[in-house]
Parts: sequence; C-alpha cells; structure tokens
Amino acid sequence: MLDSIEKLVKILSTIAIPVVLLVVGNWYSASQKDKDLGQKYVEIAIRILSEEPTDDNQQLRKWAVETVNRYAEIKIDDDLKSILVEKEAIPVDIVDAPQRGFREFVGERLVKRIIVSDSQGEDMDRELAALKQLGVSYHYLVGLDGEILRLVDENDVAFHAGRNNGDSIGVGLLHVGGKAYPDAQVEALRTLIGEIASRHGLKRRDVVSRQQVDPRKASDFGTIADRVLAGL
Repeated sequence: MLDSIEKLVKILSTIAIPVVLLVVGNWYSASQKDKDLGQKYVEIAIRILSEEPTDDNQQLRKWAVETVNRYAEIKIDDDLKSILVEKEAIPVDIVDAPQRGFREFVGERLVKRIIVSDSQGEDMDRELAALKQLGVSYHYLVGLDGEILRLVDENDVAFHAGRNNGDSIGVGLLHVGGKAYPDAQVEALRTLIGEIASRHGLKRRDVVSRQQVDPRKASDFGTIADRVLAGL
C-alpha cells in the first residue's frame, strides 16, 4: 500500500499545484464554456478528495475520482482510485523555505490561534526578500496559485504579529487589498488551516485576521472567511 501511496504522490506532484487543483494547461478540449464548467467540477472534486475518507463519504469520493478522470489528461488508475476513495486524502504539497525572523521554542508550544495576514504584495520572491530584510516571518506563506511555503516550524515563534506571536501560527497570503483572492489560493488556505486546526485542536473562532488583533493592519480575509472556515 505504501508503494501505491508513493506512486499517487508522484503522479499528483507532476500536476504541480499544492491542493492539486487540476485546472492548468489545455486539459479541457471542448468549448470555452464546457472548459470552464469542467474546471468548476474539478475544483469541487479536489475539495472532496482533500477531506479524510469515511464510510459516509465513499460514494461522493467515487464521483470525485470519476470527475477528475473525465476532465484531466492524466488519469488515475484503478489501484489509486481505491486508495483515494477508501483510504487516503490527497496530500497538500508544502514546500520548505526556511526564513529568519523567528525564535526557537524549547519544549512544546501551546498554540491557541491562527492569524491570517495579507502581504499587500503579489510577488513571492519580493515578499520573501522583504521578510528577510525586516527580520520577520510567517509560519506559512500562500501564493496566488495555491503554492504553500513553510517558512518556520509550527513549534517555533514566528515574528508575524507583534505581541500576538507567542501563542499563534501566522499564515501570510500574497494579496493586495481590494482585489479578489484566486480560487486556488482560497482552496489551499482552506486545506492548510484545516490541517493546522486539527493538529492543535483549534475551532473556527480561533482563526482571525491580522486586522482583528491589530486594527492598524488592513485585511480582506473577512470576504473569504466563510469559504475557508466552513469545515471547522
């Protein structure tokens, strides 16, 4: 089974985006309208497959696998179908990109909340350079295409929200105020926050925007909060 899972991860990694949102290139061959409709179906399917399998959702997961196979050029074989339906959720691809701007924590840190911040920029390299120059960092940074960078270990204290750093995990979003968050970024954030919350026993009320802890900071997180936190 381990070999099958490794094979699954290798296949999914070739699709190249963190929540494995299979909507790139020219994968849809019908009219633009059919292509857009197929994209929406795949987004829904990937959201379903990102959740842990249970006895209650196997039929839904079968539909999701068939939907991916219908619209994607890269097909999921029968063995991997069974794993996805019954045993494994699609993994979130997180890239380690260690930063400065944190303090190592000795022992096990008690995390009480997740703080989501808008970067007010859209370029990943520029944001990383700015964080380095300022000596600050998030724990995670989510790109416009859904790429997730892990900058600081969750058990260490990242310098992302002033005096609120000690008991929180910081998640940064490449985002300029007033613009819409891309669907791929929202889905990646939803999955990431779900996993962090599960590890630390956090609830919906424990996920806040930077603006909520520091009114001087602008944030559009409220416009996507219901989508991101629907499963908490």
